[in-house]
Amino acid sequence: MAQESNSADKAATADAVLRQQTQEGATSFAFHPDRLDYTFAGRQGTRVERHIAWNVVPPLAQLRRNARPDGRLNRATRWIVLTVFAYLIWFSMRVSPLVVLTAYALLFWGLTVLFSRRFRITNSVLPTTQGNIVILGDAAHDAILSRVLEGRRSFLRRFAVIDRERSLRWNLQRLRWLFEQDAITRDEFMRAQQAMLPAVREPLLHPAPDVGADLRIDQHFFNTLFAFDFKADHFVFRRRTARGAERTVTVKYLDLKEPTTAVRVGTPSQLLRSVVFGLVLIGFGYVLEMLKRMPNTVLAGPDGLQQVLMAVGPGIAATALAIVAARRMLHMAYTKLPSDIRILRDRRHDAILAELKRRRIAALEVMAEPDPLLSPEEQANLLAALRQRGIVDEQQIPDILARAAALQAHLGLAEPEPRQDAVLPGEIQPPQPSPPPTIH
Repeated sequence: MAQESNSADKAATADAVLRQQTQEGATSFAFHPDRLDYTFAGRQGTRVERHIAWNVVPPLAQLRRNARPDGRLNRATRWIVLTVFAYLIWFSMRVSPLVVLTAYALLFWGLTVLFSRRFRITNSVLPTTQGNIVILGDAAHDAILSRVLEGRRSFLRRFAVIDRERSLRWNLQRLRWLFEQDAITRDEFMRAQQAMLPAVREPLLHPAPDVGADLRIDQHFFNTLFAFDFKADHFVFRRRTARGAERTVTVKYLDLKEPTTAVRVGTPSQLLRSVVFGLVLIGFGYVLEMLKRMPNTVLAGPDGLQQVLMAVGPGIAATALAIVAARRMLHMAYTKLPSDIRILRDRRHDAILAELKRRRIAALEVMAEPDPLLSPEEQANLLAALRQRGIVDEQQIPDILARAAALQAHLGLAEPEPRQDAVLPGEIQPPQPSPPPTIH
């Protein structure tokens, strides 16, 4: 439950304070014009207090969404299992134990899958250089997330003005950075650009790579999901484990390192324990069924124990073989990429890996085009990094630099940058134009 307050407390100077209270803990968000005061108090005594400047809060695209099974449900399930199991032991004396315990095992598997989808604890994480911002997944989640993003946007928009002391190129580069940070809209960028370059009709923004239509590829392994949602300049990876834990991340192709199959990992499915438990129940039901059919005097004879072992032995052996087969069938193998991206090694593995490589290369090739908002030094450094990755040849670099210089001169953006004065005490340093994107 979230509460909004303007009372006289430690955050009295804040514009507003939003609070959450769930079984995970309590959070407090105090919104100031220049920062966010964030507090988290966990159930186990953990307490975190952070004062996070708005300029280090990332845009919505970097939000990570997480989900995990509800611990209270797991504890309740254990007690239900013990209670029902004790009842079935008594009930199976009148009905076939094998039928009862087999039905119970099937019901247990079905409830395990159902609970993993329906009953989960969710939260969202905004990673910053000053610590993570965790927004609990209650009814106020969306309102708090919207308020955080609006506070960030309002702070950055203060710098969406034209600095007459700086060059046109510098102003446009800063405005482009603000657009890429979701601080201003495309229309606002175009209005500012036309105020400086009225003859230029096309926005001087980074073009989206030509990679075709959006694409979604899902991989399934029993109740486990690996989903890849490919967009023009980024992809969204969603992973849901068999027991319901889920994580969603967004990665830009320019931030993705070269995808390789160098790291291969194998782990058992989280369903394995439930499957083994169900198989043991079925095997136990078979043993009870065989013992129920035997006369009470079977152990009185000299070969009574041998008869019992011959009766229950096949069931025990079949249960053991079924457990071994389950361990082999429920073993997952996948390729692990940076940012905890995992590709299941199935028939779609190669197609996903090839799509990641293709879209990453297309995004890098766009960066090789002449950029009129980069200085000659920035353009040369960017092309040198692209050459090391095989995107451009060394023979192409002089031609690209010449075309970039000609484009700057044509647009009137070739004037030298005036010297920047030092920031006076008490002044706020405005965000500088973003450097060329880092290429991994």
